[in-house]
Order: sequence, then structure tokens, then C-alpha cells
Amino acid sequence: NHAAVLAYAGSSGALSLQADLRHDDNTVYGSVRTGRLGAALALDGGWRLRALAGTSFRAPSFNDLFYPFGGNAALRPETSLNRELALDHTGERGSLRATWFDQRVKDLIGNDSAFNRVNIASAHLRGLEFSASWDLGAWRVAPSFTVQKPEDGSGRRLPRRARYLGDLSLSTTLGGVQWQ
Repeated sequence: NHAAVLAYAGSSGALSLQADLRHDDNTVYGSVRTGRLGAALALDGGWRLRALAGTSFRAPSFNDLFYPFGGNAALRPETSLNRELALDHTGERGSLRATWFDQRVKDLIGNDSAFNRVNIASAHLRGLEFSASWDLGAWRVAPSFTVQKPEDGSGRRLPRRARYLGDLSLSTTLGGVQWQ
């Protein structure tokens, strides 16, 4: 894979902007161009509003193609259009974030009901993610919760995709080593 990236990141006052264009020339899948445009606006009191839109390309991994239990050498790469809007707050002892996301994927690399890797012609993943992190003494606590609607092109729920996701991370540093 040969790739070239042209990127811009800058800010003026409360507004931050980013933009990038990427060109990949893959020996197996050919030439692909992707791009992303994002903006963030700093608000009073540590709040920030962010918006991002872009395209992506994902080639199948070695395991997607050749894993002996479910690999599929005929997989095509997936492409997608991604959008998100987020509101976050950063304070002295922690942070909060709410993110709306919408992703439309062509040839999604997923699993069928027997765990075999397959391309799903079209998929639409959208939802809300809520996350936080804060310090409790020597520990950092970071919960997150996602509610999503993962559907194929006909509106059926995607196989092996959860509607609700949750995570709780605890971390601390002892003896110069971060434990999580």
C-alpha cells in the first residue's frame, strides 16, 4: 500500500478546524481517495461543540481473509460515509461527552449467523454514545454507554451487532506503571 496525506489543522479564537485528504494505492484493491472535514467550537465553562464528516476505506485484514474458521478470501473492502456531532465538557477532575454518530457503509465486513466473514452490501449504523472520566483519589474511572441502531440496507438488525454497549475502565499508576 502506498499512501499520501494532505492535512490541515488550525484554530482562530474559539474555532478549531481540521481537514485532510488521503490517497491510497493498494496493490490488491486499487486507488482509493478518502477525506475528512471537522470543526470544534469552544464554549464558555469548559464546554466544546464538535462536528465531523468524512469518508473511509477499510481493506479486509489477513484474518478476515484467511482465518481457518470463518475467513473469506473473496471479501471486498468496505467504504463508508461517517458523520458525528458531539458536545463535551472538560473540567479540573474529569470530562463528559455525548456523541451522535451516523455511518453508512457499503460492503461492510461482518459475520453471518455461523460466524463466517461476509460482505454486507449496505449498512446503516447510527446512535448516541455517552462517556465520562473522572479522578477518584489515585484512580481514574471512565464509564461509557452506547445506544445504536445497526441495520442492513433493508432495515434488519445486523447480525452480531449489539444494540446497547457499555464499558467501565478503572486505571491507576503504581511504581511508574499504569494499570488498567
